[in-house]
Amino acid sequence: MVNSRKKKGLKISLSLTILINLIGIYSFAQNRIPEYFEYEMLKITDSVYVFTRPMPFRVVQGNVTVIINKKDVIVVDGGGSPDAAKIIIKKIKKITSNPVRYLIITHWHGDHAFGNQEFVKEYPGIEIISSRFTRDYFVSPGLQYPVTFSQDKGFKEALDRLDNLIKEVEINKESGYEKVLENLNQKRNHDFYAIRGQYKKTIITMPTCVFEDRMTIYRGGREISLLSLGFGDTQGDVFVHLPKEKILITGDAVVNPVPYGFSSEPLEWIQTLKKASDLDADVIVPGHGKVQYNKQYLIKLIESLEAIQVKVKEAIDNGVKSEEIIDKIDLRNIETEFTQQDPVLQFYFRLYFSKPLVTTLYDKLKSSALKQ
Repeated sequence: MVNSRKKKGLKISLSLTILINLIGIYSFAQNRIPEYFEYEMLKITDSVYVFTRPMPFRVVQGNVTVIINKKDVIVVDGGGSPDAAKIIIKKIKKITSNPVRYLIITHWHGDHAFGNQEFVKEYPGIEIISSRFTRDYFVSPGLQYPVTFSQDKGFKEALDRLDNLIKEVEINKESGYEKVLENLNQKRNHDFYAIRGQYKKTIITMPTCVFEDRMTIYRGGREISLLSLGFGDTQGDVFVHLPKEKILITGDAVVNPVPYGFSSEPLEWIQTLKKASDLDADVIVPGHGKVQYNKQYLIKLIESLEAIQVKVKEAIDNGVKSEEIIDKIDLRNIETEFTQQDPVLQFYFRLYFSKPLVTTLYDKLKSSALKQ
């Protein structure tokens, strides 16, 4: 009888604990969403501002650049969610009464474009500009993940994948793993719910104007050059260059403190970055992370990509198989250059940069070797 009561009491206690946790998660997602999409405003010049979010890698939102002209405003990337865009629009109105005339999208990733709808609502005459590839991709199945993530099945699958990642970190117990777990558990228990809430509101909003290689917008004495320099993070990457101010906006072709290595054409990515480095720019606005006031980070990224390419080619020449390549390539020195041995940055360096990059490089270089 006593055991039965204890068991019943334990079940009630566990049920209450689960309920309290669920209420807490729901409350967090509902009431604290603005914090997730808040941006820091950085003044680059009297008429150019960058809205950026702290890293690393939880609720990911791309940097947003605001260029204020005499009669209008040009925005580069529209934020990664409806609430993010609303916050940015409010901040723009605090610094200028000029309307936003153009919204330039650097590439198709949602964390740079899922705020588009709010700019259209606020500025009905706005033109959304992108490369032709980016606009075409907006109607592809690849950009439908907000719908999938919003549905119960897709959301559960995303949580399951994250749970597997958390278990992997717990098993490996690498140095500093506790900080990595803290980051991942915050993402799992809170951030995902905030993201899901935003995706339920998201309406894919298409570019209205496209270009092929180069487009130039003139506003008074200001020249704004939109450049397709080649395959970067995506096939449709657009670089925005302000030659007079010597400012270059790169999209995700450049990300710091840890770059993204998801490019499906990493060999061409190197050449694209070299073209970008040849442009006259003293200020570089990356897709994510801190604004750079010289080209040192860009050069470091190019040199690192070239060094990794050499290592992968040597491994192929030595007969290393595809399933072995991640373990055989020693990138510790390069990793330290980017992460300064911060355990969370090390984790994302491997997850978002070195693993996808090395895998893709192996396939590209192996295929090229077989054709010779």
